[in-house]
Amino acid sequence: MEAPNPRPIIITLPDGSQREVPSGTTALDIATDISEGLGRAAVAAQVGGQTIDLTRPLT
Repeated sequence: MEAPNPRPIIITLPDGSQREVPSGTTALDIATDISEGLGRAAVAAQVGGQTIDLTRPLT
């Protein structure tokens, strides 16, 4: 049986821009996609007002 495609989610960045990413993407993936330097410098992410670990999958 084939695994279902991850459902896309819309994220809003601090500058107000939005990105569509597959469910299961991590904040680290997003930060690194923006800039390798940002990916190296980031220590946490904020989701819905909560601080989360960069490796936690977004759903």
